[in-house]
Amino acid sequence: MEQQLLTANVATNLYWFGRYLERIEATLLEVVTVFDKVIDIDKSSGKSLYHKFGVEIEYNNAREFLNKAIFGEHSLNLNNLMEQARENAIICRSNMYTEAFGSVIELADLLKHADNSAFPVDCKFIDQILSLISEIWGELTRRQKRNTSDYFIRLGKLVEKVDFHLRL
Repeated sequence: MEQQLLTANVATNLYWFGRYLERIEATLLEVVTVFDKVIDIDKSSGKSLYHKFGVEIEYNNAREFLNKAIFGEHSLNLNNLMEQARENAIICRSNMYTEAFGSVIELADLLKHADNSAFPVDCKFIDQILSLISEIWGELTRRQKRNTSDYFIRLGKLVEKVDFHLRL
C-alpha cells in the first residue's frame, strides 16, 4: 500500500472503525468473563455489567444472558456495532489492507447471519468472532512500514479502550 494523503472524512472513518472494532472485542471479552460468573457465582452479574453501560438486560439463565448480551435489542448489540465498523471500513477501504478488509466483511457477514436467525450463541461461536477480530488487528499491524491510515485506526482503538474501561 502506498503512502497516501487522507481526507478528514477518511481519517474520521478510520478512527471510528478502530473504535467500533475495539468496542466489539472489549464487550465480548467482558461478556465471556461475566458469563462464567452467571453460571457459577452470581446469576445477576450480567445485569450489573450492562447497567454500567446504561443498558437494562433481562434473562433467566446463562445461555439466555449470552444471547441477549450479544444480540439483544440494545446499543451493544454486536451485529449493529459490526455494521457500523463495516460501513466505516467500506468508506475507507482504499486505505486498508485487502486482507483486513476481507476479514471485516467476513466478520460482519457472520454476525449478521447469526443475529438474523435463531442461532444459539456458544463458546465456539464467541471464539470464532474473537479469532476474526485478532486476525483483523494482525492484518492491520503486520506490515513493517506504517501508513498514515494505521495511526487513525490505532488512535480509535486506544480511545475506545480508555473509554470502555472508564465505564467499567
